[in-house]
Amino acid sequence: TTGARRLAILLAVQTRLQKDLITQESIAYPEVEPEDIHKHHIWPKRWIKDHRMGELKQILDEADQHGWKRVDCPANLMPLSAKTNEEWKASNPGAVLEKHDIEFNDSTRELFSRAFIDEDAFDLLRGGDPDSVGKFQDIRGGLIADYLDALMVPSTY
Repeated sequence: TTGARRLAILLAVQTRLQKDLITQESIAYPEVEPEDIHKHHIWPKRWIKDHRMGELKQILDEADQHGWKRVDCPANLMPLSAKTNEEWKASNPGAVLEKHDIEFNDSTRELFSRAFIDEDAFDLLRGGDPDSVGKFQDIRGGLIADYLDALMVPSTY
């Protein structure tokens, strides 16, 4: 997705999550200045580059053949605080979640839901397996699409 459609999707991704996934502190304007919030790659670019094998290599090769930007797709982006982004930016997402003992449970369900991450997607993320990237992005992309679809008002034209 490109152009205005991509920007609309990214707007939903960037604004729906109001708290950092790791610190659970506010990342909402005006409490936090926009320059202190980073658009973050959930599966970091460098990590993907270093783990381009198996299923991950297959989906990236297919994306490259079609000119798709799989690594930079909205399903792989979310806002994080600058501090969390610094820690996460080259790491395996599962290792970061494990380090901070982040689980998907009743107290974090709403937070992850606002980030378009359900329990299945969380399990893939927490596992940190390169073969999980495509499955994670497919689940998260579907959750983003469902959210945007629910916002759409049927046209009377």
